[in-house]
This record gives sequence, structure tokens and C-alpha cells, in this order.
Amino acid sequence: MSRINAGEQIVVGLNKWTEGLPSPLTAGDDGGIFKVDEQGGGGDHRVTGATPARPVTLPARTRRWRRSKQAARDGSNLMEPSIECALARVTTGEWAGALREVFGEYRPATGIEGQQLGLTGDRVELLRAARSTRWPTKHRATGRGMVVGKPGLDGHSNGAEVIAVSARHVGFDVIYSGIRLSPDEIVQSAVEEGADVIGASVLSGSHLDLAKQILDGLREQGADEDIAVVFGGIIPPADARELESMGIKKVFTPADYELMDVMESIVEVLEAR
Repeated sequence: MSRINAGEQIVVGLNKWTEGLPSPLTAGDDGGIFKVDEQGGGGDHRVTGATPARPVTLPARTRRWRRSKQAARDGSNLMEPSIECALARVTTGEWAGALREVFGEYRPATGIEGQQLGLTGDRVELLRAARSTRWPTKHRATGRGMVVGKPGLDGHSNGAEVIAVSARHVGFDVIYSGIRLSPDEIVQSAVEEGADVIGASVLSGSHLDLAKQILDGLREQGADEDIAVVFGGIIPPADARELESMGIKKVFTPADYELMDVMESIVEVLEAR
């Protein structure tokens, strides 16, 4: 990332030859993302495919879920019971929960300790000055800057970690605890550390639900006036507007790849508060 940021390693479309025609895949207000109707569904959950549709009963679903769990315990190949779980409409959360009970949960190293991106220059120095002199944190003696959070089951952490390291370059005190955090855990971390802003990275498509949970959590803690929330991820324009109407102060998408532009936008959010 340091070499890409410095222009030493060329990435077409990112740091060289960035002009291009708009993609027809992302044309329209939905950003090319398929969305499930939250009011739809119902019925008897039929399985369709090469065989005739057949109803899946709850006992059958439960039996297959338990079989997957037993296979994990005795070391059997998990592929066949996993496919049965999918056909029985066992959810990803139920399936993963069964495996966690057997194997525990792996949390990889965050990868930001000691990392550098080589961000230098006048823009960096101006933001560092803003961090130390202009941000309105006098009402909290423990103001620490930014909590970067990865809520939900999204396992893609590179973007969040680049933002976390960039924020440190420009003077933020950054708290980052890795991936698969609950909204409540992110809110609690921000409140306990006296953070100025939560930066949530969501690539799973569940940004609307997770934003609501984070904002509700801040209100319950009485911290919604003290802590701003910004979001980044694969977020269509219509969803970005909805997030902002909910109270998210800034929404970043893959089009916002200039790190200093992102940092300046976050500082502007804080100064506006």
C-alpha cells in the first residue's frame, strides 16, 4: 500500500490512468447491487433446482444442522452435511454458530501495529495540527480520536486497516480491534475510549441494518451527540442517502480511494460538530 500510495507501484484505475467510461453494471441508483425485499418471503420455504420443489420442515432443518455439528465434532468431511444444511435453509449464522461451538473462533492479527503508509506533505501536517488544536473534545478529558470497526460477519479487513493506519498518520489516536465485531461492542469501545468518531467498514451489504444498530446503541449510551459515525463500503447511492438521513455523517465508497481526501472529510465532520 505504501508503494501504491507513493506511485512506485502502478495500479491502473487507482493511481494511473484513472479516467474511464462508466460501468453499465453499476448504472442506476441501486449501484448494481441486488437487494432482497425485507417485506417479502413467507411461504413454506421450498427448495428448487434439478429436482421437484419439496417443502422443508423445521424438524428436518434441525436434524441436518445437528448432523453438521456432529461431523465437526468427530472430524468427518463437512461438505456433505453443509450442503444438506443449505438445502434445508439453515442460515449461515446457524451453521457458523454450530462450528464455533466445536472449533472456537479464529481472530487474525489486525495487521496495523507498526504499519506505515508513507503519507507525508503539507496536507498531513495540516490535519495533524487540526487534531491537536481545533477539534472540540474539551467536554471529554479522554478524547482518543477514532474507533475503526468491522461489524457483522464481513471478513474483508484490508480497507478498514488502511484507513486505521492513515488516521494514525494524520494524528488520530486509533482503536481497532479486528473483524466480526457486534455493533454493541463497537459502541462500547467508542464510549469507553472517549472517541470522537466511529468509522465503520461494511462490505457485506448489511450497512443499513448495522448503521441503525450502531446509532441506536449510541443513543442508549447517551453518546449520540458526542460521537460522530461515518461509513465506508460497497454502498449504492440510494443507500448512502438513507444512511445520511439516519444520522451517518459521511459515506465513503470505492470511488473515495484518495486517502488524504478521506481523512480531510472526517476532520471536516468533526469540526462541523
